[in-house]
Amino acid sequence: MYITQCNIKTCTMYVFAKEMCQKHYTRNRNHGSPHVVKQIVGEDRYNNPLYKSYHAMLDRCSNENNTAYKYYGGRGIKVCKRWQGLKGFSNFIKDMGERPKGLTLDRIDNSKSYSPSNCRWTDRSTQQLNRRAQSNNTSGTIGVTLYKATGKWAAQIYIKGKKRHLGYFEEKEDAVRTRQQALAQGE
Repeated sequence: MYITQCNIKTCTMYVFAKEMCQKHYTRNRNHGSPHVVKQIVGEDRYNNPLYKSYHAMLDRCSNENNTAYKYYGGRGIKVCKRWQGLKGFSNFIKDMGERPKGLTLDRIDNSKSYSPSNCRWTDRSTQQLNRRAQSNNTSGTIGVTLYKATGKWAAQIYIKGKKRHLGYFEEKEDAVRTRQQALAQGE
């Protein structure tokens, strides 16, 4: 019987199937390439509580089948190169640190991509205040809406996840001013 070595240049193992050793054959079968390595040896990323946030960030920016893709990757939001690839998760942890209890990943500027300079850990209240205006927003200001039935402008704000109505106004500028004052006071 004739035994040959794996056809991957640096590998000294013997052929298992399709001219590759078992390790490279399995990688090729599972990932489409014998060179793909899914994790750094010794790094237990899947059991790290931070990995869920990291993976969700990558998925919504790059996976067109993700339900949130249209709001992230579809708008051109990307993940910086430092946080991608084999060492991406390790770099993410180095840059962001461990997630403090009760906080989630947030982009400081919602029109920019995920990067160390544009990300932080924040609570849900801060994230509510840091949203972009929705596509159907006619006022151009988050939390200010025109009610067509009455012709009045309504101002509202979210504090600690709860919606707080600030009043109805004849002029849009009054509604915007009231909302900005409420934001400044942290009400």
